[in-house]
Amino acid sequence: NYRSHRAIIEIPNRHFYGGELVACGSASTVGALCDLTLLPNRNAFPVAFFGVCGQDQRENRSPSWFNPTEVSRVCELVTELLKSSRISCGDIGVISPYRKQVQKLQEAATNRGWCSDPDDEIKIGSVEQFQGQERRIIVI
Repeated sequence: NYRSHRAIIEIPNRHFYGGELVACGSASTVGALCDLTLLPNRNAFPVAFFGVCGQDQRENRSPSWFNPTEVSRVCELVTELLKSSRISCGDIGVISPYRKQVQKLQEAATNRGWCSDPDDEIKIGSVEQFQGQERRIIVI
């Protein structure tokens, strides 16, 4: 694996791949953003978890769910990330399992005027829409 930090692939490697995954990415590539201040364990484990209290909702007859509080928190996080001169819109991916949540996040991104360049957009989509793609930062 040339894309992921060793600490990120360690657990799935041990539990699902029998130790066959090898972290081959250069330190300058996989560790390029490990010093971001929002990471509680910089360099050691480049993942941050944020607890969000909110209420799942549905609109009209839509079978899909969304959580406005989560949308708001994701927007705050992305706004903070974009303050870094080392992060461009195209570095960020936002993944949600719910179609309505994806729609709400896309609307929020449009309303905030993030990244008007179509060649450098924040990718917001479902797990299926991210299949085969990569981003330096993923928000789930």
